[in-house]
Amino acid sequence: MIRKFALGCLLFLAGIVCLAQQEQAGAFWQSRDSNYNLSVSGGGGGGSLSLDGTATGSGAASPINTGTLTTAAGSGVIVACAISNTTVSSVAATGLTFTLRTSYGGGAAFSNAYEYTAPYTTNFSGAVTFNLGGTNTTDVMAFAIGNAKTLSYFDPNVALPATSTGGAASVTTSNAKDFIFGCANMAANTGNTAGSGWTLIANSAFLMGEYRIVSATQSGLALTATTGTISGSIADAIESQ
Repeated sequence: MIRKFALGCLLFLAGIVCLAQQEQAGAFWQSRDSNYNLSVSGGGGGGSLSLDGTATGSGAASPINTGTLTTAAGSGVIVACAISNTTVSSVAATGLTFTLRTSYGGGAAFSNAYEYTAPYTTNFSGAVTFNLGGTNTTDVMAFAIGNAKTLSYFDPNVALPATSTGGAASVTTSNAKDFIFGCANMAANTGNTAGSGWTLIANSAFLMGEYRIVSATQSGLALTATTGTISGSIADAIESQ
């Protein structure tokens, strides 16, 4: 009887030890698995949208080069805007491929306006070249949007890109997290400043750029100028990663 009792006690104690070991093992593997969870986001490093560099230029003879545009975000989209009394046939830069997004003719101060874009997946430093179809006054600007998508990067709203040949274009978006910008043909070539709620990108004589970064969809958001008159404009929106 004593032997049976002792054996039963040993088996009972062994069961407790085994249960404790199982609980410890379960906690270990749960902790181990939590340390190996991976999160993958497409299009780049997942940083916040930013203005990642600007450069401007002006002239009449083709080609027109901007100053050096240098980025730091690592990826994003470069926008190249021009207003001209002739045509812009293409835009180029070393290692980048620019595509025409939109253009219009018949603007007030300058007859033509253009928006080209090119994604970058490594930092860029260099001039952006605008090739003209003729010889006439042309103001150009290039700026980088850091941490934007590098594929399918335009806000998909059917109202974009927005253009106006006689004033300020308005933006309506479908995506909440956008970099909204405008390239404005100004009535005067000095003293132009961005409107309330907008931040100046740069001035290049009669061409003014401004932007705002939003976290909610927009409806009818118009470009504005605190100083100066917008005679025509292009407005667009590019999505965050």
